Amino acid sequence: MPIIIRRILENTFLGTGYRVVLEYVFNDGTIITIKCRGAEEGDAESFLASKESQVLSNKISQDLDTIVLNDSDIPTEDTTQAQVWKEWLTRGHNSKDPIYAYEHLSKVAQTVLDLGLTNQQLADQFGEPVEVITAVLNKWEYLNTNKDAILSYKTIKEGM
Repeated sequence: MPIIIRRILENTFLGTGYRVVLEYVFNDGTIITIKCRGAEEGDAESFLASKESQVLSNKISQDLDTIVLNDSDIPTEDTTQAQVWKEWLTRGHNSKDPIYAYEHLSKVAQTVLDLGLTNQQLADQFGEPVEVITAVLNKWEYLNTNKDAILSYKTIKEGM
């Protein structure tokens, strides 16, 4: 994940400690700013390094949100295909709305199933317990079996 600039924007003493503002710039132009409090003036430099994993995690989350909002399943430079699939599956599985759940699961569930992996292998790939993978796939099977009713409901709902 290419961070091209790491810098301290602010390191100000406030009487009880230092307010530290860090900026990380990625090669795609994304800028992430982090605010911290330090006990000593020199804490800013150590924060710059220690907060990098948090920043990278935030970048991946932002990219995954953008991918889903753009109705895509193609990873960015900072995400993997497995992370993209997991995001779609998670959003679909966690939704109580059958239309939303079906639309999100249908984006990638069949592709994931077509890999021919066992639930345990999928659990290992996605970093989830096998019970979670089983629940996601069971929900997909149920929704896909009832897709005609779900899509009819969607049509009626959109017509209201």
